[in-house]
Amino acid sequence: LCYVLSVIILVNHHSLSRLDLNSFNPRFSFLLFKMGSNYTCAKIYDVPEKQVSAVVNMKGIKGYFSFRQASPFDVTELRLNLSNLRGKVGPYHVHLFPVPSVRSPLSNLCSNDNVGGHWNPFGVDVNAPTYPNGPGSTHDQYEIDFNLPLFGRNSIVGRSVVIHQTDGSRYVCASISYPGEVVVGRAIFRSPVVGEIWFTQLRNNPLFLYQSTEEKEPCPSVIIRWICICQCTP
Repeated sequence: LCYVLSVIILVNHHSLSRLDLNSFNPRFSFLLFKMGSNYTCAKIYDVPEKQVSAVVNMKGIKGYFSFRQASPFDVTELRLNLSNLRGKVGPYHVHLFPVPSVRSPLSNLCSNDNVGGHWNPFGVDVNAPTYPNGPGSTHDQYEIDFNLPLFGRNSIVGRSVVIHQTDGSRYVCASISYPGEVVVGRAIFRSPVVGEIWFTQLRNNPLFLYQSTEEKEPCPSVIIRWICICQCTP
């Protein structure tokens, strides 16, 4: 049961598909949703657009990838500006993890051990005959993909962009930044497994989890399982 001493918006989901909230103060507004004979309610939050970037400065290549998404219901706009490519680079991709702190040789920063494979949450087979052929395959001559989100569980925020060479090998990379102040927590393991688990959180957004572990001693029969239960307060 919801007791609200503020503006309440009553929504009947059978008759309303769009609601203009420009006149409401999100700090004092709630949504009351009718479901059969019952009601449920939730506070209305303002969702600002997100703008993030990956700044590249490696092996003589400098520039940036800039991503902008107005809301979870809009497409993401990508802009890039790179210099000194010298004809050496080919495709670029979003990869699973951010570029780690410089603790390994520069040549290994973009390796699979550090940034993982391609970010492909739906397991799309890029070699399938139904996969788009690239620019020019649609009437507008540009490849359109709705699934490059900065919001939600499939967000690319906090991951990385890897630029490959023309032969497909990894060349340079950069982390995709967060759109605001973050809080970072680290769990450090020293034995029998050595490594760290990082928890990075925007103050008003879900967690991104980065895991880095290695075996201190050979233990091929050991299977590591862990569960994290978090309660986060901005």
